[in-house]
Amino acid sequence: MSKSHLGPLARESTAELIANKLRAAISHGEILPGSQLIEGKLAHAFGVSRSPLREAMQRLTQEGLLYSVRGRGVFVAEVTAENIRDLYLARRAVERAAVAEIFLHDPVAVGAQLVEHLDDNMEFHQVLVSLANSPHLTRMHETLITETRMCLNAVPPAEGDLAKQVSEHRAIAEAFQASDVALVDRTIVAHLEDAVALLVDAVTTATASSAG
Repeated sequence: MSKSHLGPLARESTAELIANKLRAAISHGEILPGSQLIEGKLAHAFGVSRSPLREAMQRLTQEGLLYSVRGRGVFVAEVTAENIRDLYLARRAVERAAVAEIFLHDPVAVGAQLVEHLDDNMEFHQVLVSLANSPHLTRMHETLITETRMCLNAVPPAEGDLAKQVSEHRAIAEAFQASDVALVDRTIVAHLEDAVALLVDAVTTATASSAG
């Protein structure tokens, strides 16, 4: 059984540590999209007072992972077609910026490193952005990856889709190794657009099924 992300925290824990635990729980599907966060239960689970918990929840609200409804409480963001499109719009901007920065240095070496991560979709993209050596891009991307994991947990891809992802990752890595910035850009954009289409289709199908 996997380790829970909702266990007690050490005494020196801060709101940032609580936020990190909540992010992990959301991204791994331990707290589902649309779920209400109950302060009392979470404070007990983490072994903390409500004050740092509220601060952590406010941070995640600012990041877009949570939203607040007056008079009702705080909820995990829903997975909708509109949210997916907006999420991938932001990812496309961040990852293309990372590519531009990488090509100022050593794209061939980056391509060689990416080949080692073809099978792990999220890790592949995290490594790509991290190799731009931009702390700001990396921080923005980490939030987007958390939201992406939440989407994938809600509507996991089919087995054939995973094989297609690996093939597309390989094409991106090979474009880096060829030092072809235009090809890398086109390949990444196409890859992310494919992901949007698959997720939106899955969400639309799931919504129609639940409505029926």
